[in-house]
Amino acid sequence: MAQITVGGCDPSLAAFGMCKGVFDTGTSLLTITAIALIETKPKSKKDVRTNSHDVLRAKKLYESMQEFFADCTYVATEIPVGSQMANGMKSYGICCALMATLKQPLIQLTAEEVKLSSGIRNASKAQMIAWATSEYPRLDWPMFAGKYANKSEHMADAIGALTASLRTDEFKLITSTQR
Repeated sequence: MAQITVGGCDPSLAAFGMCKGVFDTGTSLLTITAIALIETKPKSKKDVRTNSHDVLRAKKLYESMQEFFADCTYVATEIPVGSQMANGMKSYGICCALMATLKQPLIQLTAEEVKLSSGIRNASKAQMIAWATSEYPRLDWPMFAGKYANKSEHMADAIGALTASLRTDEFKLITSTQR
């Protein structure tokens, strides 16, 4: 029996949600121990070229992600889908590239697989927040006016990704050597 540190993320250029937990291979229990949200804002003024600012945003996400997941055995992620908007595709490309930089094995999940962790196939953002905060109320969730802030959805989706990863063949393969 072993305990392994595992990570989950909901990648986005503007709000990158992450979680970390411990999975006990003997009891099959997952305990989320930390959540984090890395926010990067698009440049509103023209004093820096947009593409240069995008590089700075990507670098901030890269460094934060690498540090947060450094001790993880694997990382589970909801892989973003494309967009018909240029900014959406830019975010998609940066997020896919960031996921490719991880040294740990990556368990890739669809949005539906992540939402199913809450028990609701097409869970809304509010439902994902309600599920994750009820499962892990002691985590440092962002609050606004006494309620869970809307940006909590990114960490909730990261927890959903990590929870969903436990049902995958990739998870079974990765953890088979950890028992």
